Amino acid sequence: MLWPAAALAKALPTSSPATGRRGNVVYAAFGATSLVLAAAAALVLSFGGLARESAPAAPPLALAKPRSAAPLFEGHFDSNTTARVDLIASVRSRDLRDNRYAAWGVR
Repeated sequence: MLWPAAALAKALPTSSPATGRRGNVVYAAFGATSLVLAAAAALVLSFGGLARESAPAAPPLALAKPRSAAPLFEGHFDSNTTARVDLIASVRSRDLRDNRYAAWGVR
């Protein structure tokens, strides 16, 4: 028969001081790494904003101007609304495509 203190010591696992210390070292290492990465990101963001301000401005693009659809048609539409909407959509999609190409510098 075991004495109560001996039984308790046998039932509970003993933890060595090195195991607890190792966990603290891992937390400290990850914390320090996170701190260094956060500081580096802050520097890049702060100096990156200064570099953008000093860059020369791009020349304005020659984009298609919005306009009324009235000149596309000769008279008033009474029943063929679908053809009118299709014509407006095709003209506007062509303008959008031309504007995107101009913004990308394709022209």
